[in-house]
Amino acid sequence: MEKGELSAGYIPNNKFLLSVAGLGVSSLVIIEVSGIEQELETVELPDKTVATSGRAGIVEFTIKVPAHESNSIASLNGWFMSCRGSVSTDYKKDGTLALQNTYGETVSSWSISGMFPMKRTLPEMNAAGAGDLSMSEWAFKADDVSKL
Repeated sequence: MEKGELSAGYIPNNKFLLSVAGLGVSSLVIIEVSGIEQELETVELPDKTVATSGRAGIVEFTIKVPAHESNSIASLNGWFMSCRGSVSTDYKKDGTLALQNTYGETVSSWSISGMFPMKRTLPEMNAAGAGDLSMSEWAFKADDVSKL
């Protein structure tokens, strides 16, 4: 392998699946997942140093879904509506983000527990545009993310 050359079977950033248990579709058709970030909470000690509190903070991330993917949009809309008004007791769901290599094999997976949609943004429209792909954006909060 030459310097700067990728080895066979690497994980490209466009090969992933997001599945959510109990959503009604095997996996969501999505174009983009933001970086899923989780931070440890910290406390300041009397000697002015910082230490971990032992607790992880809330997980937040966004996804983008093509507007023409009606099954994914319908599932997300139904889930979003179950989080409003008389909130359903099972509004929090568990999901899995699977990263695939260039051969389409899942080589890394992350469990996302207690996730729910907290915001939806309808597609932007522009009559003067060049016909770009119309997408809706969904923001989520989750209790935890862990490597499988």
